[in-house]
Amino acid sequence: MSDDPYGDEQRVELYDLDNPPGDDHAYYRALASGARKVLDFGCGTGLLTRTLVAPGRAVIGVDPSPTMLDYARRQPGADAVTWIDGDFRAVEPTGDADLVIITGNTIMHINNQAEVFTALAKALRPGGVISFESRNPAARAWEQWTRETTYGERDTPVGHLVEWLDLIEVGCDVDGRVVFDAHNLFPDGHDAVYRAEKGLAIGPVGQTVIACREHKAGHEIDVLALARGTRPRTPGAPIAFIGEAKHRDRRPGLAEFRRLQHLRELLTATGHDASNAVIGLFSATGFTEELRAEAVGRHDGLLLASLETLYGQPT
Repeated sequence: MSDDPYGDEQRVELYDLDNPPGDDHAYYRALASGARKVLDFGCGTGLLTRTLVAPGRAVIGVDPSPTMLDYARRQPGADAVTWIDGDFRAVEPTGDADLVIITGNTIMHINNQAEVFTALAKALRPGGVISFESRNPAARAWEQWTRETTYGERDTPVGHLVEWLDLIEVGCDVDGRVVFDAHNLFPDGHDAVYRAEKGLAIGPVGQTVIACREHKAGHEIDVLALARGTRPRTPGAPIAFIGEAKHRDRRPGLAEFRRLQHLRELLTATGHDASNAVIGLFSATGFTEELRAEAVGRHDGLLLASLETLYGQPT
């Protein structure tokens, strides 16, 4: 198999036709308003990337597919974009980007999300934004990804195309991974097969209460995610994420962060591998300046999710 994840030139020529601009592109363009530097991670053919170009703004497109980038570089307006062939390791930790975008469900093809987000965070300025989208697993779209339900034929600029999907593996009860093959049969008999693996970097998610001898009480954990590939109720299960999501009038600060650090230590003391678990705070009212300053210096383990972060709404 080629190291190029999207290495068939005929399929690349059809990519923009099959994925035209829509409301998602408009959303990201609006999000980039006022940004002086934007990084499009997983830019593909650069259809959206090129439209982000504006006076006084630096735009960078990063993609691991040389075939995609070769196509992107040939398009009108491509000279105004800096194109980088590579994955997250090619992203320079400049600390000055205002916005990083990961579009077109690209995030669902990334298994090592912790490494990727760490690298992207180092490219951002303090207060910069990472924005991405993914499928809604509750829709269970993969149930329709069969040859019978997806088979189709059409005329394209590269000739008559026969296409369908074959569902290969579903592991949603354990790690959320869905594997499928996308078949593209061209007139010359060549079947360009693209294997896609979509999933999350975390495993089962739930809530729990953990006892604390020091405080002689039980501490509630609002969001607890096991590591990917871990089955629920596994003794000593590795934990990937610990979060708090409470409605309050005041903005959460360092006290809430320290509380979750304490709970992470308690989980580790009970035999769970929680030492590297990411701590997350969700708030509709924003966060204190002290907590935001703490987050700036901790790219490795603190996630602050406000309404602005999640939906582009000011808090």
